[in-house]
Amino acid sequence: MRRLLILLPLAASLAACNGGYPAYPDGERVARAEPEPYYRVQRMGRETDYIMTGRLLFPTDSARISDNAYEMVADIAADARMHPEVKVVVDGYTDTTGTPAHNQELSEARADAVADVLKRHGIESARISARGFGESKLAVPTGDQVKEAENRRVVIRLVDEG
Repeated sequence: MRRLLILLPLAASLAACNGGYPAYPDGERVARAEPEPYYRVQRMGRETDYIMTGRLLFPTDSARISDNAYEMVADIAADARMHPEVKVVVDGYTDTTGTPAHNQELSEARADAVADVLKRHGIESARISARGFGESKLAVPTGDQVKEAENRRVVIRLVDEG
């Protein structure tokens, strides 16, 4: 009986320390799904990058901006309006599905679509530059014709050139 009393607290402690995974009777562990952030922010010196992946921005093979993305870009525009001295650079990218020429055009159209939303939210055209890189600068290296949401992204850069 004494051994059982000692092992019960130990078993409870081990169950509680299961690495953040819920335990199932067959021993399988399932990772908890963390909510994905709408965008990542990176600050480097006088530059702030807002990196938005394709999961939220655009339907496949489209430059039509999603409702979620519209709200994200509006939030970033609000930040840019608070810093009228910064330039706003919009970089569009694609994955490797499609031809390189098509992907170049698509990345440019996506960057332009995001720039248009920034303009509608009060950022002057003179402060904005939009450019597309197609599949030339992959965030996740892949082969040809690979659908990779991390590569279908737009980066909005607030650059203080002063």
